[in-house]
Amino acid sequence: MVKMIDITKKPEIFREASASGFIRLKKETLEKIRGGQIPKGDVLTVAQTAAIMAVKRTPDIVPLTHPIPITGVEVNFEFEEDGLRVNVRVESTSQTGVEMEALTGVTSALLAIWDMVKSLEKDETGQYPTTAISDVRVIKKIKGVQVEHKKGAPERLNVAVITISDTRSALLKQGKDEDVSGQLIEKKLREAGHTTTRKIVPDEADQIKSTLEGFTSDPGIDCVITSGGTGITKRDVTIETIAPMFQKELPGFGEAIRKHGYERVIGGAALLTRCAAGLINRKPVFCLPGAPNAVEVAMDIIIPELGHIVRHARE
Repeated sequence: MVKMIDITKKPEIFREASASGFIRLKKETLEKIRGGQIPKGDVLTVAQTAAIMAVKRTPDIVPLTHPIPITGVEVNFEFEEDGLRVNVRVESTSQTGVEMEALTGVTSALLAIWDMVKSLEKDETGQYPTTAISDVRVIKKIKGVQVEHKKGAPERLNVAVITISDTRSALLKQGKDEDVSGQLIEKKLREAGHTTTRKIVPDEADQIKSTLEGFTSDPGIDCVITSGGTGITKRDVTIETIAPMFQKELPGFGEAIRKHGYERVIGGAALLTRCAAGLINRKPVFCLPGAPNAVEVAMDIIIPELGHIVRHARE
């Protein structure tokens, strides 16, 4: 037995949801997509059209979803080293959320991409040994009062990421980028529709300060996120270096990180982190720990509020 949920008594309010997904493709295929050399035509235009059509036809594809008025659909693509990421944002004023519409749009776009390039992805036996669709998920959803709270917040930001680590800096000089946490921050930001640039510096106060000053004085940078150097060893100098530069502090950030870290990840060891946040030249600067699990927690807190924080920092 199945049942469609009765939403008769729910109020009609503004709803928004964003979803993302990834298709792994050969480098040669990606180059041909970029160059408009796919025999079937413009891959991104077809995928964008497929996403929009699928969003509007979601009740015909997912049986127990409600037919609702779609007031807006935005589709964008990100080329990554080993594939293509699809992001879909859906808006509606209705009685139920639009996350299933966003997910349906993403999956349809990914399938359209696969169909457009399948002749290039097959091996000599007609199989697809490397092509794969993955990481399809809801990035965020907001409704009603949350929308008013964030009204006017920029949706696309350019974020600078600074990894502060003696080890990662030394490896980079050897041509090895093993900056797991920095890459994770970039991945999270790009999935949310933002663009990023990243630098790795050693645990040296002068280099940390000069790099941060460069980013916070750059009109093309909206926000800075650092990773590493927030502990209590002698080489951990991130907070000592950056905190005096804050023109306004955001103490709630460090409190939230330690609370979430204590409850979700590391227990009492959360007491050892001195992560912090503040404004420099009207730009938010977040100082995260260097551990990937702590970065994961921090980014889950930062991303939903980032546009809202940037908006108010500019006022």
